[in-house]
Amino acid sequence: MWSLKSWQGRFLPHPATPAERLRAYAGWCDAVEGNTTFYAVPARETVETWARETPADFRFVAKVPKVVTHERRLTDADEPLAAFFDALEPLGSRTHALWIQLPGSFGPPDLPVLARFLRRIPEGHRWAVEVRHPEFFAEPQRLEELLTSFDAEWIPFDTAAFFADPPTSDAERDAWMKKPRMPRRARALTERPVVRYLGRDAISRTVEGWQPWVETIADWLREGRTPTFFVHTPDNADAPELCRRFHAEVRALVPELAPLPEPAPLPEPAEPLTLF
Repeated sequence: MWSLKSWQGRFLPHPATPAERLRAYAGWCDAVEGNTTFYAVPARETVETWARETPADFRFVAKVPKVVTHERRLTDADEPLAAFFDALEPLGSRTHALWIQLPGSFGPPDLPVLARFLRRIPEGHRWAVEVRHPEFFAEPQRLEELLTSFDAEWIPFDTAAFFADPPTSDAERDAWMKKPRMPRRARALTERPVVRYLGRDAISRTVEGWQPWVETIADWLREGRTPTFFVHTPDNADAPELCRRFHAEVRALVPELAPLPEPAPLPEPAEPLTLF
């Protein structure tokens, strides 16, 4: 995510290596969704670079590979999981949570599969589970009890604000077809809740939609929890600034919350070559 094209030259230096972009991103935000690990396990050397370019308190929420969650549906997955654990080991405490995003077809009858999976995982890993099946939201108790027994979190993906009105841009129309319609769920199960929020292209609509979360996150902080809140929009073009705005709104309610780092100034663009 830290190499998003629309951020280059605006939030991130350009031209720049991926490592330099990650270092710049860590000056804007102190956490990142590791969505890339869903598609392929990175080389250990790559992850060592991630560790070098981020401060010790930076948070990676790394998504478990799809071969584990979607193709094998949490069964017979020891080999790809071992490769995943080995690759992420250099991050150390920067791995804030391992993110199990389950397909929409994974429903309440599959809970014994999830229980067996979590039971087999070596100690020392923190788990956060994102579900898409609507029955989990209609009757959440069984899933909550299961996750709580393993000290695992339930990640809500709040798309309520996004789907409140029809799309008005190409990016919104594309997201309208791809994103799941998920309700707002604001109950933390552990000390490290993780929230994913999807707003709109219009900044005012995004800010309006996250207002309930400002209060919820502030409450969690007062309770001594360590929440992580990710802000998305259909094109994500303004996401770093929006994240900092959300943080500022929460900090207005919880002044003792530490400030985010100050972004490093971007280098001046090179002067174009001329013939004269």
